[in-house]
Amino acid sequence: MGVTPRNTPLYERAFRHVSVPHEHSQSYENLEFLGDAVIGLLVADYLVRTIPDEQVGRLTRLRAHTVNQDTLSMLAKDLGFEEYIDIEHSRIRDREGVEDSVLADIFESLIGAIYLDRGMRAAKSFAMEHMLPVLIEAIDA
Repeated sequence: MGVTPRNTPLYERAFRHVSVPHEHSQSYENLEFLGDAVIGLLVADYLVRTIPDEQVGRLTRLRAHTVNQDTLSMLAKDLGFEEYIDIEHSRIRDREGVEDSVLADIFESLIGAIYLDRGMRAAKSFAMEHMLPVLIEAIDA
């Protein structure tokens, strides 16, 4: 994915759903919380720098369009995250794969893991590489 982990267990945790019982391991939930904040900041920063005179209402709509379950789950699918998620089989829908909400959570948790492991520059590089086309499309619409 273009990221060289320093702390591999952190990335394993980023892909571990709460449904998986691990005696001494945590799920991705805290990383998701952090990743959500990092993504929100990165998208807001990009929008303000790119269209600085835009009204805050449109900026808010553009950010919401980019940082939502549909977009983030699509990005996670495009990156093949379904293959790597550690999840209880009962949480997987019949023949449809992993739920979109879980995929979106995993995308956010990975951003949180990258941020903790490699810093903001690496998190920004990874997130924007994948989110920029969606942002540009939303701005141009």
